[in-house]
Amino acid sequence: MQPHSAVDARHVLAGPFAAYQLGLLGADVIRIDRPGDPDQSRLQGSDPELNAAGQGTAFLAQGSNKRSIALDLKSPEDQETLHPLLRDADVFVQNFRPGALAKFGFGYDGWTASIRA
Repeated sequence: MQPHSAVDARHVLAGPFAAYQLGLLGADVIRIDRPGDPDQSRLQGSDPELNAAGQGTAFLAQGSNKRSIALDLKSPEDQETLHPLLRDADVFVQNFRPGALAKFGFGYDGWTASIRA
């Protein structure tokens, strides 16, 4: 795989796993976390001490090969931070319910508009 970049704004299992696979293939993956609201994978795994520390084995496995940034997508300032990340990304992995990101300008139309900007 040629070096590519991906923005990973997802939660639970399928989205993080997809972005993890891109990282294994050499993509520069930037994980978007919500401030103060950790991904539930941080609390899951076979080691209770790691889970309590927010480093569950599910998170450690699927969070590898990724950089991360905490952004509140409801915040206009954080939305402005996300736009250039999306503009430079080859892939935008997200698994929010339909229309959820469009409210903040990050649905398909908003993402493609930021690419053309």
